[in-house]
Amino acid sequence: MIINFNIENFGSIKDQQTLSFEAEKSNHLENFYISKIGRRRLLKIALIYGSNASGKTTILKALDFLRDLVLKPADKKTEELDFQPE
Repeated sequence: MIINFNIENFGSIKDQQTLSFEAEKSNHLENFYISKIGRRRLLKIALIYGSNASGKTTILKALDFLRDLVLKPADKKTEELDFQPE
C-alpha cells in the first residue's frame, strides 16, 4: 500500500509534489475509507482536484508509470524504460 507518493521532474511537474494517503485524526466514515496497517491509518481512496492545467493528469500518469514498473515481469526490468518526458 502506498503511504506517500512523491513526484518531481515528471512531465509538467518540476518541483516535488506529494500525494499522501495518511488519514487525519477524524474518524468520520472510518470503516469505509480507512485501513489500519499497524499504527498507521491509511486512506483507501484519494481525490485529486484543482484548476485546469494544474497537473492532475500528470499525477495520474506518474502513478500509472509506477504501476508499470512494479507489475512488469522481472525479465523485462533490465530494459530501457519506456518513458517520454513532455
